[in-house]
Amino acid sequence: MKSKNHETSFDWSEVKFCPRMKLGQDVLSIDTIVNKTIRTLFPECMRDILLKRYERMSANCTKTLTNVSDWSQNNDACSIANANKYKDMLLEVKQRLFEQYPNDELAKRWNDILDYPCVGHDLPVWLVRKGQENPPRVMILSQDPLRKGLGRGKLTISSPWALHSPEYRQKISHDLVFKVFEALLADGVEIYLTDYKKIFLPRPSHTQCCKACIGKLSANVPTQRRVSSGFDKVYQELVKEECSLFQPELIVAFGSQAKTLFCKMENLSESQSVQHLERIHPGRWRFLSKEQSDDLLRKDNVQTKIDYYVKIIMRELDKVRLHNQHTITYLHNASR
Repeated sequence: MKSKNHETSFDWSEVKFCPRMKLGQDVLSIDTIVNKTIRTLFPECMRDILLKRYERMSANCTKTLTNVSDWSQNNDACSIANANKYKDMLLEVKQRLFEQYPNDELAKRWNDILDYPCVGHDLPVWLVRKGQENPPRVMILSQDPLRKGLGRGKLTISSPWALHSPEYRQKISHDLVFKVFEALLADGVEIYLTDYKKIFLPRPSHTQCCKACIGKLSANVPTQRRVSSGFDKVYQELVKEECSLFQPELIVAFGSQAKTLFCKMENLSESQSVQHLERIHPGRWRFLSKEQSDDLLRKDNVQTKIDYYVKIIMRELDKVRLHNQHTITYLHNASR
């Protein structure tokens, strides 16, 4: 499977966003993902919100979104965050939505969770360039839906790396990881992006902003351990369901924690991962591997690094298809 030259710009209008597909026993679709999430991670009152969110993300990704303020349903419990800056990157679901369902245990739990700042969830998305038949499938598994600088009383919902947002894609257009995503799509690879931990709940060590916010919480706020208790099993079940639905040929774990959690889930030794890649940030992004030559490490050309990394993934996909077995590639994001 040959990798192409990736210096030309990628046309996002050629991307299919979350297309309906059947690879295993079940159909992978937006409806399926929402059905798996409701009553495990979110209460029933979130169903229509998640379905509408996917619909709007799809329209935004393909630049057909028009009205970005139509969230009048749900008693004004939803609104677009920073709409003037990013149009439709983040949806805010306010705490008062869950307060309306005092007899729903999951809703009560979310009411507790949203006493914390910076709570976030990224809906999993899968993308492929139009016209691809039987494309190789790569799952990109991150640690959690990281949030910074957001207040309490709201859940923010987006997609991993906010790839549905043209404005945010423009902002990160020079980020090496984003360029790798584009290069994989250009090479005909279908990518599925998701997080192992489906909810981001900050610890004081994450950022100074979160330290300040958490420091202002009242003494009667539930402990983080209590509000997150039991979700570990939900995360594991949802990731297993996603793997079953998407049937990835290659899983790329971003960060040591994502890899550790996945290997524990699958009862794998961490030494069983096929490729050990590290990402560090000494002023600019670099990808390193054990076999990478010193000459390449000295090069600062971003395009060289993109081509090298895509070559690694394509090589692993070739191995998968040759031996008919699934593999895991590990990226350690030391900058996070």
